[in-house]
Amino acid sequence: MRKQFPSLKFPSGTTSTMEDLKIVSLPLFALLGVLLFVGIMASTLFNKVNEVRDRLQKITIDNNTLKQKIEILQQKNEESFTSDNKLTWALPEKSSSVYVISQIKKKAADNLIIISEITISEPRIQGELSQSTVTTKIEGKLDSIFAFLESLYEVTPLIKVNNIQTEEEDMAGSDLVRMSVELTSYYSPYPINIPALSQPLNSLSAQEEEVVRDISNLESPIIPQKLDPQTPIERVDPFSL
Repeated sequence: MRKQFPSLKFPSGTTSTMEDLKIVSLPLFALLGVLLFVGIMASTLFNKVNEVRDRLQKITIDNNTLKQKIEILQQKNEESFTSDNKLTWALPEKSSSVYVISQIKKKAADNLIIISEITISEPRIQGELSQSTVTTKIEGKLDSIFAFLESLYEVTPLIKVNNIQTEEEDMAGSDLVRMSVELTSYYSPYPINIPALSQPLNSLSAQEEEVVRDISNLESPIIPQKLDPQTPIERVDPFSL
């Protein structure tokens, strides 16, 4: 090239300068790579730290919420709000007719009332609340009947007296009164979806606590807790000699 272009001058030491640049650039590129790697790792570590911090904060909030729920439930338990499952007896999960009949028979015996007939009507479903109607024919003194009817408001399930009809035939000259009483009770299935543990538990208002306290003072039906089968009995053969 110098022969073709004799007037063109090349700086001296060009080859050595390029080699020096290569030697210097290699550590620089290596350093830049290390810095880039360190930056990526630092960013990833920072994101992980923030993620762990958020998780710990959420766990702390959930634990505080659960602790609050436990304290509220313990307080209500100490106040006998949930004693004997009276809240569930007040509004049973399934048909309440059996429990109502149990209470009718018990209160009739307590007040010397004669029960001549008990009939159960077809249940009526109104949304999530179902209604069961029991009609009973009773006989007794008027004061005893009044006491019997008043006692039905002191039991669970919750009972409402809908209709009362007096039967006067064949009762002339007697101090006994014969009546037909229609009683209504309610039941509803338990909720399928319950609040999450992380959801705060709202405290009951003063009016709600009064309602729960009134229900806790009601009398629950007497239901056998355990029914053991009868053990086999050896029978004597009457035809044996």
